[in-house]
Amino acid sequence: MAIHAVTTTLFPSPCAIQVNFAVSNAKVSCVEGHPFLVSSTNEGTNEPNGYIQIVTLVTIEDYDLVIEARRYARPIELAVLGVLSYLSGCVFAVSDRVLSQSTVIDEPPLDVNSSSQSPELIVNGADMSNDVKLILNNIDNIENRSTIISLIDRWRRSRFLLLGSVDRLHHEEAFLGFFHILELLLTEYDKQHRAHDSQQIDTFVNEFLQKNRFLRVQKFRDDKSLKIKSIKEIFMPSGMVPASTRIHYMIEKMGILELRTHRLITDLVEVRNELAHGRFTFRQGMVWPLAPFFSIISQHSCLTEILDVFTARVIALHYGIGAWEMEWNAVLDELHPPYDVIKLFVMDGRYNSISREDFQQGRIDNVRPSSIADAFLQRKLKLTEAEQALRTYLHSINDASELDFDLIQLVLALGDAADSTLANHCRALFNSVHPDAFGIIDRRDILRFVEDRGFEIVWIKSTSNSS
Repeated sequence: MAIHAVTTTLFPSPCAIQVNFAVSNAKVSCVEGHPFLVSSTNEGTNEPNGYIQIVTLVTIEDYDLVIEARRYARPIELAVLGVLSYLSGCVFAVSDRVLSQSTVIDEPPLDVNSSSQSPELIVNGADMSNDVKLILNNIDNIENRSTIISLIDRWRRSRFLLLGSVDRLHHEEAFLGFFHILELLLTEYDKQHRAHDSQQIDTFVNEFLQKNRFLRVQKFRDDKSLKIKSIKEIFMPSGMVPASTRIHYMIEKMGILELRTHRLITDLVEVRNELAHGRFTFRQGMVWPLAPFFSIISQHSCLTEILDVFTARVIALHYGIGAWEMEWNAVLDELHPPYDVIKLFVMDGRYNSISREDFQQGRIDNVRPSSIADAFLQRKLKLTEAEQALRTYLHSINDASELDFDLIQLVLALGDAADSTLANHCRALFNSVHPDAFGIIDRRDILRFVEDRGFEIVWIKSTSNSS
């Protein structure tokens, strides 16, 4: 015989949050404390943001111990922690709970999953009630439940690893977890993508055979079938489409495919393939902070942090909610276009036709001064090319605090520029860098970063020797 039980779980809130909603027989709310906490630990309400309480109604078998109610309640508790983590950006972990208790009840309460009150979620003063309502609607929809819970739980787990990644210890595992989100979402778009490809191929073959080969009736049908099959074998061998192409299609449907995101996907897939298939990781040099293991992901890379925000925004776009828009726009502003676009910008001298402000804003193909620095550091541009493109811009800079870390590294390298006036200006700029601006201890750490990329800086060593 089935028995009703209630499981109550309390988590300290890691941020200022107001929450009140119900989903799948669980009620989620804010409380200042709990009688059990006061009586057993005398901690009372010491948590500055109070507690998040999850009360879950479950049904256990009459031969079950009461503690089994926690096992039945755990799936929806994990789903709730995923929703709270995703929308707040704070990681709610099971290990943080301060209370979990279960009791048997005679009858289920009438207010479980009550729809009389709209869901409420306010995080640090930002009202996210509409977003949480849309997510809860998808969780309550049996057809969508598995997908949305899997996506936000995978994101919560990956963010947990990333935020706890001291000295980048868990960056690779976090990267793969975030990338799994993209792979899961692709299954929602692949059918539409295949239909789109087939329609495009069919249209092309129809037009070519009719207008260029003048075929009609049966001959047309026979040739069309053969041509379509041949074309598909070229572009989709064994029905397979490259992951980057599939992701590009997906984000194009979401309205965020452009030069910068095109390159981002290419970079992400390249790292994902290296992590999935492995490569030799030993290298002689290291930079601070010293890594505990050799890593496939470069110490110079921030792709895992970018992927964190990118996947959060992609989930939001898929479900039509506004979450993570501001954070994604901030990341997008820092992304660079593909290297061939940057190279063309430099070779065509387009930097001569725009103002300093427009250059900084990336008005032409999203190429900014830091894009040129990035291309140089990735060995896609020669030092002489970077010197040519940034000579006027750098001469207009007298305060090193106006430069980001990539530009500071390029400034260090340009201390060896052929143009002595530019070289002296860059040396003075570099020597004025305040280490705290980049979270480093000493300017020499910047030199180590540049040397770790395989560049040799002559001027700074000769200066040190002479002094």
